[in-house]
Amino acid sequence: MRPWDVAEGRELAVLKGHVDQVESVAFSPDSSTLASASWDKTVKLWDAATGKELTTLKGHTVQALGLAFSPDGKTLASSSGRWGDYNYTPGPGEVILWNLADRRPYAIFKGHPDRIFSVAFNPDGKTLASACCDGSIRLWDVPERK
Repeated sequence: MRPWDVAEGRELAVLKGHVDQVESVAFSPDSSTLASASWDKTVKLWDAATGKELTTLKGHTVQALGLAFSPDGKTLASSSGRWGDYNYTPGPGEVILWNLADRRPYAIFKGHPDRIFSVAFNPDGKTLASACCDGSIRLWDVPERK
């Protein structure tokens, strides 16, 4: 990944760490953290100011595809689904909610029959929407972090 200063037209850093294609990126609400989701089944957190890798979140069993930070910046949602192979066999996707205080998953949503490319929190952070490549959208009640 290569973040750019758009106003000055210059590259700020080269973020290296994933071992496969990066599918999605998202900034935390305060812009201090950048998250990246990859076909290597991981989500990485980066210090947005320095480009330093902060941690790798592991929990997906297939490619990580979509990302969204909660409005308060304390939760990250990551979605997944099988993608990118030439012998594609559809399979269920899932959404993992990560408690960013301890960097551990605290909820997993299952129900879509295929890849989930996009996730988004509503403004109060109590509902999460997920969009599947089958054309469906699901709304999930977000449990409180413990």
